[in-house]
Amino acid sequence: MTTTRLLRHVNSQKCLRLLRDKGPQSKADLARELGVTKTTVGYAVGELMDAGLVVEAGVEQGGGYRGRPGNVLSLNSNGAFFVGVEVTPEHLLAVLCDFSLAIVRRVNVPIKISDMPAEDVVERVKSIVDAMLRESRLADSDVYGLGMSVSGIVTPAGKVFIPPVRSWNDVDLTVMLTAAMPSGWVIKCCNDAAATAFLISERLPEREKESLLVLVLASGIGSAVVRNGIVDRGAHGVAGEIGLMRLSDELSQSGKTFQEGAGYAHFAKFIGAAEDPEDALNALAAIAEPDTELLEVLSIWSDRLAAALLNAIYLLDPAVIVVSGPLSVLYPKVADKVAERLQAKFIPGLSVPPIVVDGPGQRLPAVGAAALIREDLFLLPAFSSVAA
Repeated sequence: MTTTRLLRHVNSQKCLRLLRDKGPQSKADLARELGVTKTTVGYAVGELMDAGLVVEAGVEQGGGYRGRPGNVLSLNSNGAFFVGVEVTPEHLLAVLCDFSLAIVRRVNVPIKISDMPAEDVVERVKSIVDAMLRESRLADSDVYGLGMSVSGIVTPAGKVFIPPVRSWNDVDLTVMLTAAMPSGWVIKCCNDAAATAFLISERLPEREKESLLVLVLASGIGSAVVRNGIVDRGAHGVAGEIGLMRLSDELSQSGKTFQEGAGYAHFAKFIGAAEDPEDALNALAAIAEPDTELLEVLSIWSDRLAAALLNAIYLLDPAVIVVSGPLSVLYPKVADKVAERLQAKFIPGLSVPPIVVDGPGQRLPAVGAAALIREDLFLLPAFSSVAA
C-alpha cells in the first residue's frame, strides 16, 4: 500500500470514529475536528461511502456556518452486520446486529452445556446464524464477523476453560468457529464479563472509561476491568475475575468463592424449578415489602457483595463500579446497605467509588460480543471486506 493510500485509510478510520462518537457531521465538521482540508476529508469519506459504511443523512440546517450548507454524513445502519453469541450453562443467545448495534434478530435456545460438547454448540450456532441471515435476507458477505462470549475463562488466544464442565476445558472455540462460519468473517471469543464491560464502556464519555470495574451478577459472578477504554484481560484471561475470589467465613458467611455464594444459588429457595430463573428474579425485585425470609437472604447477599467489592476496590482502585446481569434487578434492594458497609471498612477520609446499575436484568454479553467485532472496523481500515 502506498503512503498516500495508507493516509487515506487512516483518515477514513478517523472520520468513521467521529461519526460514531459524535453523530452526523458535515465534511466541514470532520475537517475542523481532524485539522485537515475538506478535500482530504472528501477522499476519506469517499472510501467510506464506497464501502457502504457512510451515507448522506440530509442537508445541514443552520449552525451559523458561512458559505453553502454541506450534506450531513452519518453511519449507514445497513452498512455492515455483526453476530453476537452468548453461551451460558443454561442457554445460548444469538443476536444479529446492524452497524448501530440495534438488534435485527434475536434467538434464545435453552441448553445444558454439561450435556453438549463444544462441537455440538458450534453446530447449533451455525444453524441459528444461517436461519437469521435467511430470514433477514442477508448474504454472508453482508456480515463482518461473529463474536462469542462464554461464561468461563477465555485466554487471549481464544481457548475456553469452564472448570465445572470437563468437556469445556482447553477448548479452542476460535478455531472451531472459524471453520464453521463463512470464509472471511472476523471471529473473536471472550469472557461474558469482558463483552459486557466493553459494551458498557463504549457508551461512556472518554473521561469515564479511564478506570472501570464491571460486575456481572448471574448464575455465577463475572467481572472485568476497563482501563482507558480497553478491557484488561491479563496474561491468562482472568484479570479482574473477582468471582473466583475466596472469601473468609467472617466476611462472607461462606467459605466458598464469591460467585458460588452470591450467584443464582444464593436465591435458590425463591427461584425453585422455574423454567426461566430471570423471570423469577424479576418477580422478586417487584416485591415492594419483602418478608422476613427474603430480607435475611438479601442481608447475607449484601454482606458477600460488600466483602468482595472491598477487596476489589483495594486491589483495582476503580473510579466507577457498574453492576449488570440478571441478578442486578435485585441490587437496588441492597444498594444502601452495601454502600454503608463498604464505607465503614474503607480508608478513613476517602470515598468508595460510586456503584451504578446498567441494563438491570438484561443480557448484555451477546451484544457486547457483536460490539467487539464492530470495533475491528474502527481499528483496522479493512473496508474492502465489508459489503455495500
